[in-house]
Amino acid sequence: MVHWMTPFHQPYNDDYLARGRQFALDHNQAQAADALAQRHLLVDFSQQVAMLACNEAFMIFGIAALCVVPFCFLLSPIKGDGKVAVAH
Repeated sequence: MVHWMTPFHQPYNDDYLARGRQFALDHNQAQAADALAQRHLLVDFSQQVAMLACNEAFMIFGIAALCVVPFCFLLSPIKGDGKVAVAH
């Protein structure tokens, strides 16, 4: 995601920063319009990165849980003949 958030990427300049500057100008913050626009983008970017990290962690834990399921059957006290194994 970071490679799209540079001043050399045209949509970044045209869309994101321009909208942020306009928002700052609409709220009488002309002297700090660029700084507010970049801060707003940083907050949005941080939220998106956090969401992607949570999605990735959820995927990893889901795959790990799926891989553990066969071990539940291997560690079951019921043998192949349907009888419960009793430890002596």
